[in-house]
Amino acid sequence: MPVDERVRRLVWSRAGGQCAFCGVQVVAESAVGVDASNVGEECHIVSSTPGGPRHDPSFPRRDIDDVTNLILLCRTHHRLVHERPVEYSSQALRLMKARHERGVERKLETLVGRKGQPALAKLSTGAEALAVVADADGFDFAHDPLAGAAEAELVEHFLKLLEKLGGQSLGPGRRVQAALQLTAELEALQRAGLIAYGVRLSRPAPSGAAKPMLAIAAVRVFRATNPIAWR
Repeated sequence: MPVDERVRRLVWSRAGGQCAFCGVQVVAESAVGVDASNVGEECHIVSSTPGGPRHDPSFPRRDIDDVTNLILLCRTHHRLVHERPVEYSSQALRLMKARHERGVERKLETLVGRKGQPALAKLSTGAEALAVVADADGFDFAHDPLAGAAEAELVEHFLKLLEKLGGQSLGPGRRVQAALQLTAELEALQRAGLIAYGVRLSRPAPSGAAKPMLAIAAVRVFRATNPIAWR
């Protein structure tokens, strides 16, 4: 019986869309230009099958497909832990899963704006994206690892357009056109399984600058499997 979709989403979310063994960003299924080894798979820590890896007849059957008994791995490391269950025992995999998920949560806390920092917000419209970058003094762009040249071109075009528009003084008519253009870019990203987040930050200006604080446009493009995209 396949793992429930709700459970799968939790496994991927808590793992940040990364292999808990090596940390590589994984994708949900094979695609053109994607190395098959980078396809993510949910691995059972305790197998439900007698004779299977780390099978334990005393393990509650109701917990076999629970999120606590599943660890996200790339295809290469799924095969490795399957073939070497003594070295990669259930205890070792639970520790690996816990350490990886704690690391994802710590990174998430930094990005979503705890400890008094402004929070990233999902950019659903071009007007929202334009509000982040308009008249910015600087830009801070980043993205999750990308799967192939098509994704790289899509994200590069979006970020370059943001920087171009942010560096211009736009009149009312041009702002409307720019917002529509950015909306189309955001929709293209979403069709590719990518979601943009942004926030306007204030940072101290270098000594001798004309103004004491600089407006920095911070934009991140995350995979839909990244836990930030679930909040």
